[in-house]
Amino acid sequence: MSDPQIHRNQKPSAPPPKISSNGGGGSNYPNPRERGIPDPATLRDQWRFAIRQYSRWYSQAWGTAILAGVSFFALETSLIDCNS
Repeated sequence: MSDPQIHRNQKPSAPPPKISSNGGGGSNYPNPRERGIPDPATLRDQWRFAIRQYSRWYSQAWGTAILAGVSFFALETSLIDCNS
């Protein structure tokens, strides 16, 4: 009972988009390389942003791990109490 309009061997109607491999800022690539070295203030801001993001993700990962551990411990304790 499959849909008669869907065929497994049917080719897609449009080819996938092409990404240029040149590093000089091709018009098809969404984030081209920078043409020069950015000034130190920009690099410092980018570095601080990256550190903040990493710290946030790191603390969220630890918080999630601790929450999962406490949850599994509570689940195990409740299952042991129910079986006793």
